[in-house]
Amino acid sequence: LRLQAKTQVFVAGEEWGDHVRTRLTHTLAVAQISRDLARVLQLNEDLAECIALAHDLGHPPFGHAGEDELREFMKEHGGFEHNLHALRIVTELEYRYPGFPGLNLTWEVREAFAHHSKSNDKMLDRYKSVGMPFLEAQVADEIDSLAYNSHDVEDALSAGLITETDIMDIQIWRQTYNDIIRQYPSIPSGTRVPTIVRKMIDTQVTDLIFQSRENFKNERIDSVEAVRRSKNL
Repeated sequence: LRLQAKTQVFVAGEEWGDHVRTRLTHTLAVAQISRDLARVLQLNEDLAECIALAHDLGHPPFGHAGEDELREFMKEHGGFEHNLHALRIVTELEYRYPGFPGLNLTWEVREAFAHHSKSNDKMLDRYKSVGMPFLEAQVADEIDSLAYNSHDVEDALSAGLITETDIMDIQIWRQTYNDIIRQYPSIPSGTRVPTIVRKMIDTQVTDLIFQSRENFKNERIDSVEAVRRSKNL
């Protein structure tokens, strides 16, 4: 619920109406794709989905502009970083149970917050000291970037801030645009953009699957310990 009114890039409900992403819709997309990817790669689907569902809990209102302001206000107290704040929320600040603070999430989910954070706070040391993050955390991290990059383009086009011509120099957009036009020469403009964006996501996810499998083979990934040691996944 706390994600539904938080800005992803554009403020929902203003001049763009309710047709732009929020933190909630973005999170649902990341969770869905992360679970599908985990299934294909034979990872823990529940873990990947849980990490994805929780990955943006620490974001303040007003997108990254809100985080920048909080960082400035909190500079005398260690600053502000949304991933570290998310870990605080689920371990200390959220009270849902009478017997303990936080949400009683597993170590693996909490560790994903720590590895996703760029903070140097000592609170993260015990999580990061174990080595590289679980594959499920790496999956959610990759899908997070993939999803918001693709959907931000769609939202910017829908809002009229950019045009399709403006981004023709971006290779993946240009190639996907040409593929869709060849396949659907008479596709209406209102359908064209979401079709291109879905195809871009599919292309990137497919590439991620093949590259991940190649990396697993090259790095001889056959255990959690091997994942912890590898810096080339």
